[in-house]
Amino acid sequence: METEFLPPKRTGIWVLLVLLLGAIASIFYVLSAASQAAQQTVFMANLLAAFVLIAAGIWLLLRLHTLLTTRYTLSRSGLELRWGLRREVIPMPEIEWIRPVSDFKSKLPLPAFSLPGVYFGKKQVGGLGAVDFAATERRQFLLVASHGRYFVISPQEEHVFLDLFERLTELGSLESALSISEGFGTLWHRVWSDSAARRLILGGLAANAVLLVLAFALASLQPNVTWTTLEKVPSQRLLLLPLLGLLAWLMDACAGAVFYLREAIEKPIVYLLWGMPTILALLLAAAMLIMAF
Repeated sequence: METEFLPPKRTGIWVLLVLLLGAIASIFYVLSAASQAAQQTVFMANLLAAFVLIAAGIWLLLRLHTLLTTRYTLSRSGLELRWGLRREVIPMPEIEWIRPVSDFKSKLPLPAFSLPGVYFGKKQVGGLGAVDFAATERRQFLLVASHGRYFVISPQEEHVFLDLFERLTELGSLESALSISEGFGTLWHRVWSDSAARRLILGGLAANAVLLVLAFALASLQPNVTWTTLEKVPSQRLLLLPLLGLLAWLMDACAGAVFYLREAIEKPIVYLLWGMPTILALLLAAAMLIMAF
């Protein structure tokens, strides 16, 4: 018998969505400013800001995915924790204790880049060492100790969770679960060991690298190009196209990895998804050549 507990997610979802929408709006704003910039320094400053905002947007998306996938499953065989790409299975005999963080006198430090309702990551805590956070509500923090490893979780009904843990501990385990610790590294190794996946991902990256070189070459050869609006603009605006291609490659690589690991869709479709950035890079290269000549 397994009982699944979820953490409170409403606050974290709202915080991440507001920040994500702000990042998206800011990305469109700086890209629009870059496309209209007459001076190269202004253009490059906006382009750099776009890179930073895109990186922030991707981080927020990953945090949202982590939040939405967080759950804790308690059974007589052990405790399973899932958040994002992390999966930890702790056999019941290896769980030393689970206690509310409020029972401790010292305040528990939070991991870096924590947001209200979003507490994920690893933090070095004096007296404990490395502590993994997979929690959303500070008032419901529970600390799980397992053979020198520590995890912070926050099930919605923490008292029910603790009572169930006590009952299951008294009953003992019929069959102990296997200890499992999976993260980005172990999961990515599964993707990278697929030669077809590796070739498609690297091929898309190489195609976009060539696209970036082509953009710089054309910008140095031609002072002006014909933009999509059929007006003459500074050739430096061509650098916006490699930015679009790299963003598409990154999104396709991440989305394809998630679909591949979860086996949500057939592998040929995932391979097609990973191959799309290469096709897009070729189309963007053709568009740049037409604009330049």
